Amino acid sequence: MTADQTLTGDLTTKTLTDAVSVSGGKKAHYDFTGSYGSPSSYACNDNDLPPNVRFFINSGSPIFNFTRYWWSNPVSWDLAGPSGNGTTLTQLVNDPADWSDWAGHPGNYDPGTMRRFLGAIKHVRYVGLSFGCGFGFENGVTVKTGRTVFNSTFTE
Repeated sequence: MTADQTLTGDLTTKTLTDAVSVSGGKKAHYDFTGSYGSPSSYACNDNDLPPNVRFFINSGSPIFNFTRYWWSNPVSWDLAGPSGNGTTLTQLVNDPADWSDWAGHPGNYDPGTMRRFLGAIKHVRYVGLSFGCGFGFENGVTVKTGRTVFNSTFTE
């Protein structure tokens, strides 16, 4: 995550790109680390709810409001893939259908959500990557077995 002013602010005409990969030996197994809801409802595993990484943006003040947090959806990458494999995540910022807020509503859910999304991308305070699984985009994952190194090369 960064608050670098050259990468934040008005992102309405930007596309986020990040070359991501995992390296470090055998295939790792991941576990849920978040605290929201029942861990079993968000438990990461290699099949049903694979752990993933995706873009997120935060706008406005640091005071929590679910419409200030947006995650790229469905653009993400499955972390449980074979070690050494990677991909390039690419996400157009101004497409409200491809972003969802903390409550899971897409940016084009209704006129009010669309207005909040379009306002948010004009005032991005932080931009970065978020780790999670299932519906817990922001809840984090840890390596349960194996050893991995996550690699990221972010551009805008």
